[in-house]
Amino acid sequence: MSDASARADRDTTRTGIAIGTIGGVVVYAVGYLAWPAVADVATPSDRLVYAAWLSAAPALVVYAMFFSCLRLRDTPDAVNPLLGAESTRWKVNQRVLTNTVEQLAIFLPLLFALAVRVDPAHAALLPLHVACWTASRVVFWIGYRRAPAWRAPGMSWTHVTSLLAIVWLARFTFA
Repeated sequence: MSDASARADRDTTRTGIAIGTIGGVVVYAVGYLAWPAVADVATPSDRLVYAAWLSAAPALVVYAMFFSCLRLRDTPDAVNPLLGAESTRWKVNQRVLTNTVEQLAIFLPLLFALAVRVDPAHAALLPLHVACWTASRVVFWIGYRRAPAWRAPGMSWTHVTSLLAIVWLARFTFA
Protein backbone atom coordinates (compact mmCIF):
# COMPACT_ATOMS: atom_id res chain seq x y z
CA MET A 1 0.00 0.00 0.00
CA SER A 2 1.42 3.37 -0.98
CA ASP A 3 1.82 6.23 1.47
CA ALA A 4 -0.88 8.20 -0.33
CA SER A 5 -3.28 5.26 -0.17
CA ALA A 6 -2.54 4.65 3.51
CA ARG A 7 -3.05 8.37 4.23
CA ALA A 8 -6.38 8.30 2.37
CA ASP A 9 -7.49 5.26 4.39
CA ARG A 10 -6.52 7.00 7.65
CA ASP A 11 -8.43 10.10 6.58
CA THR A 12 -11.46 8.00 5.66
CA THR A 13 -11.23 6.21 9.01
CA ARG A 14 -11.04 9.51 10.90
CA THR A 15 -14.04 10.81 8.96
CA GLY A 16 -15.89 7.58 9.69
CA ILE A 17 -15.11 7.80 13.40
CA ALA A 18 -16.46 11.36 13.47
CA ILE A 19 -19.60 10.31 11.57
CA GLY A 20 -20.15 7.33 13.87
CA THR A 21 -19.53 9.26 17.07
CA ILE A 22 -21.62 12.31 16.19
CA GLY A 23 -24.32 10.27 14.46
CA GLY A 24 -24.44 7.76 17.32
CA VAL A 25 -24.77 10.50 19.94
CA VAL A 26 -27.50 12.24 17.90
CA VAL A 27 -29.47 9.01 17.36
CA TYR A 28 -29.08 8.14 21.04
CA ALA A 29 -30.17 11.62 22.20
CA VAL A 30 -33.20 11.66 19.92
CA GLY A 31 -34.06 8.12 21.02
CA TYR A 32 -33.69 9.07 24.68
CA LEU A 33 -36.09 11.98 24.26
CA ALA A 34 -38.57 10.13 22.04
CA TRP A 35 -38.56 6.50 23.24
CA PRO A 36 -41.86 5.62 24.91
CA ALA A 37 -41.99 4.47 28.52
CA VAL A 38 -41.74 0.75 29.16
CA ALA A 39 -44.57 -0.92 31.08
CA ASP A 40 -44.50 -3.88 33.45
CA VAL A 41 -40.90 -3.49 34.58
CA ALA A 42 -41.38 -2.51 38.22
CA THR A 43 -38.78 -4.86 39.72
CA PRO A 44 -35.18 -5.64 38.82
CA SER A 45 -36.28 -9.18 37.87
CA ASP A 46 -38.90 -7.77 35.50
CA ARG A 47 -36.29 -5.59 33.85
CA LEU A 48 -33.79 -8.45 33.64
CA VAL A 49 -36.38 -10.66 31.93
CA TYR A 50 -37.18 -7.75 29.59
CA ALA A 51 -33.46 -7.29 28.77
CA ALA A 52 -33.14 -11.02 28.08
CA TRP A 53 -36.08 -10.77 25.68
CA LEU A 54 -34.52 -7.71 24.02
CA SER A 55 -31.26 -9.59 23.51
CA ALA A 56 -32.96 -11.53 20.72
CA ALA A 57 -32.39 -8.54 18.39
CA PRO A 58 -28.57 -8.66 18.61
CA ALA A 59 -28.76 -12.45 18.37
CA LEU A 60 -30.68 -12.19 15.10
CA VAL A 61 -28.02 -9.88 13.66
CA VAL A 62 -25.28 -12.28 14.78
CA TYR A 63 -27.22 -15.13 13.16
CA ALA A 64 -27.46 -13.20 9.87
CA MET A 65 -23.69 -12.65 10.02
CA PHE A 66 -23.12 -16.33 10.77
CA PHE A 67 -25.37 -17.32 7.88
CA SER A 68 -23.32 -15.12 5.54
CA CYS A 69 -20.25 -17.17 6.48
CA LEU A 70 -21.54 -20.60 5.59
CA ARG A 71 -18.86 -22.08 3.37
CA LEU A 72 -21.39 -23.74 1.11
CA ARG A 73 -22.44 -20.23 0.08
CA ASP A 74 -18.88 -19.34 -0.99
CA THR A 75 -16.50 -20.60 -3.67
CA PRO A 76 -16.53 -24.37 -4.37
CA ASP A 77 -13.09 -24.89 -2.81
CA ALA A 78 -14.06 -22.94 0.32
CA VAL A 79 -15.86 -26.03 1.63
CA ASN A 80 -12.42 -27.25 2.72
CA PRO A 81 -11.15 -24.58 5.19
CA LEU A 82 -7.58 -25.86 4.88
CA LEU A 83 -7.31 -24.76 1.24
CA GLY A 84 -7.61 -21.03 2.03
CA ALA A 85 -9.91 -20.59 -0.96
CA GLU A 86 -12.46 -18.34 0.70
CA SER A 87 -13.60 -15.27 -1.20
CA THR A 88 -12.92 -11.74 -0.03
CA ARG A 89 -16.65 -11.42 0.65
CA TRP A 90 -16.49 -14.41 2.99
CA LYS A 91 -13.36 -13.08 4.74
CA VAL A 92 -15.03 -9.71 5.37
CA ASN A 93 -18.18 -11.38 6.67
CA GLN A 94 -16.10 -13.61 8.94
CA ARG A 95 -14.25 -10.61 10.37
CA VAL A 96 -17.54 -8.78 10.89
CA LEU A 97 -18.96 -11.81 12.69
CA THR A 98 -15.88 -12.18 14.88
CA ASN A 99 -15.82 -8.52 15.83
CA THR A 100 -19.56 -8.49 16.51
CA VAL A 101 -19.30 -11.49 18.84
CA GLU A 102 -16.44 -9.72 20.65
CA GLN A 103 -18.51 -6.54 20.98
CA LEU A 104 -21.53 -8.57 22.13
CA ALA A 105 -19.40 -10.00 24.95
CA ILE A 106 -18.97 -6.41 26.19
CA PHE A 107 -22.49 -5.18 25.49
CA LEU A 108 -24.71 -7.95 26.89
CA PRO A 109 -23.26 -7.96 30.44
CA LEU A 110 -23.62 -4.17 30.47
CA LEU A 111 -27.23 -4.46 29.31
CA PHE A 112 -28.08 -7.04 31.98
CA ALA A 113 -26.30 -5.07 34.71
CA LEU A 114 -28.11 -1.91 33.65
CA ALA A 115 -31.43 -3.80 33.69
CA VAL A 116 -30.85 -4.72 37.32
CA ARG A 117 -29.74 -1.22 38.40
CA VAL A 118 -31.94 1.13 36.34
CA ASP A 119 -35.14 2.43 37.93
CA PRO A 120 -38.50 1.76 36.26
CA ALA A 121 -38.76 5.38 35.07
CA HIS A 122 -35.60 4.91 32.99
CA ALA A 123 -36.32 1.37 31.75
CA ALA A 124 -36.68 2.75 28.21
CA LEU A 125 -32.87 2.91 28.22
CA LEU A 126 -32.84 -0.86 27.73
CA PRO A 127 -34.55 -1.02 24.31
CA LEU A 128 -32.77 2.19 23.30
CA HIS A 129 -29.37 0.62 23.95
CA VAL A 130 -30.34 -2.58 22.15
CA ALA A 131 -31.67 -0.66 19.13
CA CYS A 132 -28.56 1.54 18.92
CA TRP A 133 -26.14 -1.35 19.38
CA THR A 134 -27.93 -3.52 16.83
CA ALA A 135 -28.15 -0.73 14.26
CA SER A 136 -24.50 0.17 14.81
CA ARG A 137 -23.42 -3.39 14.04
CA VAL A 138 -25.43 -3.39 10.81
CA VAL A 139 -23.77 -0.08 9.88
CA PHE A 140 -20.39 -1.66 10.69
CA TRP A 141 -21.19 -4.62 8.42
CA ILE A 142 -22.37 -2.46 5.54
CA GLY A 143 -19.37 -0.15 5.87
CA TYR A 144 -16.90 -3.02 5.99
CA ARG A 145 -18.46 -4.55 2.88
CA ARG A 146 -18.06 -1.19 1.11
CA ALA A 147 -14.41 -0.71 2.11
CA PRO A 148 -12.49 -1.62 5.28
CA ALA A 149 -11.96 2.03 6.25
CA TRP A 150 -15.74 2.56 6.19
CA ARG A 151 -16.27 0.13 9.05
CA ALA A 152 -15.30 3.04 11.31
CA PRO A 153 -18.75 4.70 11.62
CA GLY A 154 -20.36 1.49 12.86
CA MET A 155 -17.47 0.67 15.17
CA SER A 156 -17.49 4.16 16.62
CA TRP A 157 -21.27 4.07 17.12
CA THR A 158 -20.93 0.67 18.82
CA HIS A 159 -18.34 2.16 21.15
CA VAL A 160 -20.55 5.17 21.92
CA THR A 161 -23.47 2.88 22.76
CA SER A 162 -21.39 0.68 25.08
CA LEU A 163 -19.80 3.73 26.69
CA LEU A 164 -23.21 5.28 27.35
CA ALA A 165 -24.36 2.00 28.92
CA ILE A 166 -21.31 2.20 31.22
CA VAL A 167 -22.11 5.82 32.11
CA TRP A 168 -25.76 5.00 32.92
CA LEU A 169 -24.71 1.93 34.88
CA ALA A 170 -22.33 4.06 36.95
CA ARG A 171 -25.04 6.67 37.50
CA PHE A 172 -27.57 4.11 38.75
CA THR A 173 -24.97 2.24 40.80
CA PHE A 174 -23.28 5.16 42.56
CA ALA A 175 -26.00 7.84 42.66
